[in-house]
Amino acid sequence: MPRVAKTPEYTAEILETLRDWASGNAAKARLVERAKIILKSINGQTDASIAQDL
Repeated sequence: MPRVAKTPEYTAEILETLRDWASGNAAKARLVERAKIILKSINGQTDASIAQDL
């Protein structure tokens, strides 16, 4: 059974910030990648699926 990352708690403001960072607008590459990982986790993707996407 695939492991699903624990969904972090978030607010609308945090979600908006993560989406901005994930789009790469004036952000460092590591920050963009981390934001994408967190958004995938929020959307319920498994750890294996997230790793494969990266």
